[in-house]
Amino acid sequence: MFSLVKELTEITSSPYIHLGYDERTMSTPCFLEATNNLTSPNFDNFETKIGQMLQFAGITSDRVIRWENNEKINYPSRFGDITQCAPGETCRLASVENVKNKFPWFGTIDVRVGGPYEIYSRTRDLASRSPLGLVAEVGSIREEDEPYLKHKIGHRLKAFSIGTLDLPVMSTVEFENFYVKIYSTAIESTAGNHGQNSTSFENQKRDFKAFATMTHNSTEHYEASEEISRLFQDSTCSERTRVAKKNLMRHPSTIETAVSLNGETIS
Repeated sequence: MFSLVKELTEITSSPYIHLGYDERTMSTPCFLEATNNLTSPNFDNFETKIGQMLQFAGITSDRVIRWENNEKINYPSRFGDITQCAPGETCRLASVENVKNKFPWFGTIDVRVGGPYEIYSRTRDLASRSPLGLVAEVGSIREEDEPYLKHKIGHRLKAFSIGTLDLPVMSTVEFENFYVKIYSTAIESTAGNHGQNSTSFENQKRDFKAFATMTHNSTEHYEASEEISRLFQDSTCSERTRVAKKNLMRHPSTIETAVSLNGETIS
């Protein structure tokens, strides 16, 4: 684990490190399954180990991002001073009072949900509330996956990026014109550098313009991502249960068998 963390710090330019899901949501079912509901996870001990390992790699708590847990409670033992808010809701740390007190937080925009203008508006709203950073959530989609192209995730990320810019608030029409203008310019430049013909350029430009006025979202893939997450959690629980039971098993040589009890020997 230390080697993994150390490698991450060497290959990324970000000063922050993210520890993933809310560990109470992810880990509790596994512990309960492995112990027949008799033992609850020792999160204080878990957090202490995380803190020690990350500090060995030179990572302090003010550089560690954690998902806002479902209880929305800040546990004293939790290692990681920065809270990442769940997508689809306004972060409680984004209130005027917390911004004034400088509680550090990251906002999250699920770019799979809503049309381009909605993505832009949600992003700009969170950006105006003084977060340390913003994260665009795309679930389990990768660039090489068919849903990435089908749901135009690349286009959606561009709408997200416009929302992070320090620009005056734009109306729907202003946003659409701005979106088409800047990315048509980028396409034209790329097409010239790669010797693409004008027809290809016009097709890409038309694609951007069509997306800019689109209102539908990709919630069907969002549901698929949630299913993948659930299957991952279930498989993790099963593996932890298997390991826990294996560690509790007695060595075969210490188990009295029917043969040994009868005083018989095996030839």
